Amino acid sequence: MTSKSINCLEFRRKLTTGPDQSGPRMQAHMASCDSCAQFARNMQQFEGALKGAVDVKVPEGLASRILLRQSTGDVQNRHQQRNMLFAIAASVVLSVSVTLGLVKLNQVESPQSMDQLVLAHLQGEMGHLQEDGNYSLAQVREKIGGLNASISGDIGLVKFASKCDIHDKPGGHIVLKGDKGSVTVLIMPSETIAKRFRVKDKRFNGVVVPMNTGSMAIIGERGEKIQDVEKRLRKYITII
Repeated sequence: MTSKSINCLEFRRKLTTGPDQSGPRMQAHMASCDSCAQFARNMQQFEGALKGAVDVKVPEGLASRILLRQSTGDVQNRHQQRNMLFAIAASVVLSVSVTLGLVKLNQVESPQSMDQLVLAHLQGEMGHLQEDGNYSLAQVREKIGGLNASISGDIGLVKFASKCDIHDKPGGHIVLKGDKGSVTVLIMPSETIAKRFRVKDKRFNGVVVPMNTGSMAIIGERGEKIQDVEKRLRKYITII
């Protein structure tokens, strides 16, 4: 019997809890998803960088020299040795801190990472593309209330609206009726980006745009006029 396939969200959760890609389901998903394959490569690079940062070789004969200097009572050399050990410890801490800081920066702010983030969230919530609701403006405001997001006008026919966690942070998920199918809008008050950029995979096409605070992703089927949707949404949606 064939094992059930996993989606992008489950793949990334498994990878971040333990970067083991050897399972058949993990391998099958990487073969079919370019975005998750790149995410896995990034995780491998991070693991390698972290291992290299903490793998500091102790100078050969250091223990013997310490014992010798202790036995001869060479106070000056002992001070020098202690300074050397402090320097080694400081370099390890600095290397690890820089490595972790760079990885965190890339995950939160780089276009490549944000591309992976929004596409993974969409893949994990594919069922909402089939919603057939018709929410009023008041209902949409109620559904995403508490996010410091304001909707001041008609953003189109809203099929679905709800608050949800995006990258483990509070966000809003709205699905609009588009010309080529459903259009997903992710309101992300905690995800800050420097500039607008495009996202795409084999099926979807979209953009992530900076807001006054945070950012907003707009993703539709290939052929959807995302720029027209973006213009309308940026006119009526603000994040305070």
